[in-house]
Amino acid sequence: MVANTRDVVSKLLCVCIALAPIGLAGLAEAKSVLTRLPLNTQATAINDSGVVVGQSVGTAFVRTPDGNMTNFAINGANVITPTGINASGVVTGSYEDANRVMHGFVRDATGAITTFDAPNACLTSHNGTWPTGINAGGVVTGYYYTSAGQTCLAHGFVRAVDGTITSFDVLNAFQTLALGENDKGEIVGEWFGTACDRCAFVRSPEGKITTFKVPGAYNTFAFAINGKGVVTGYYQDGYPDYTPHGFIWQRDGQYTTFDLPNVQAGGATYSFAINDNGTVAGTGSGNSKNQESPAFVRHRSGHMRMFGLPKSAFYPFGINNSGVVVGYQMLPNASEYGFIWTP
Repeated sequence: MVANTRDVVSKLLCVCIALAPIGLAGLAEAKSVLTRLPLNTQATAINDSGVVVGQSVGTAFVRTPDGNMTNFAINGANVITPTGINASGVVTGSYEDANRVMHGFVRDATGAITTFDAPNACLTSHNGTWPTGINAGGVVTGYYYTSAGQTCLAHGFVRAVDGTITSFDVLNAFQTLALGENDKGEIVGEWFGTACDRCAFVRSPEGKITTFKVPGAYNTFAFAINGKGVVTGYYQDGYPDYTPHGFIWQRDGQYTTFDLPNVQAGGATYSFAINDNGTVAGTGSGNSKNQESPAFVRHRSGHMRMFGLPKSAFYPFGINNSGVVVGYQMLPNASEYGFIWTP
């Protein structure tokens, strides 16, 4: 299960919306339920017990399956962004300080928070340390920036339970960004250098790195890896449109590419999360039946379901092994609501 790759303090009642009765039969099949969280929240990760984490205004939250939301803060943090929660309820993510420098944190199941920076991290505005995932053993992955003259360059890292941090880079890469992790400790992400503008990689628990690129793609972005080593993300065509399409990469190097159903010319498909059953979740635009930005789930069989609400964009960030998807809804006025979609 993955939950990796990307704001409320009040405890409002969650609004559970059955999609079919409000005229969205074209977007979602019967019996699925959309739970909308309070205003100015983003749900960012979910574990197999159904515990959800996310961000709100200046704080973050943990939501249990019974709907109880517990907010937590970090001293000196302006923004807190949880990016992963494991089966034990341990949360990781990043927070931004008053100088807009990013730092990592781990929150254990009792609520105790440990903050950290990667060694030699570039502690300037918009730089720092970004944890992106945590596995069942409590090992955290992510990326951080180090100073390189006038700029700061990204490197991947692995943080052990004892706090030891090991950095890594793809060979000959200018920058390496670790964006997702599975419970076996396999890591995926993106890198770029002279040999590749944007390519993907998989790193084994032993540190062996395999790089890949969707054939014919201009860029390839890998965001998530499940327990079977199956990777998902999106790639872009070349000039002039650079159109995004979803992809699935298997251990044997085989690719499956896909788009939203009935997608029109110029339509985009982005895949961000995958569970151990091979179901992926993402978002897109340009579907002939819905010109907004619906979310979707794509089953291993290739069958796709879309869900959403009119005049809004849905951005999924995580999916658990029951197929429950979390993310946030954005309205035209830029209001945001976290969501939990139950198939």
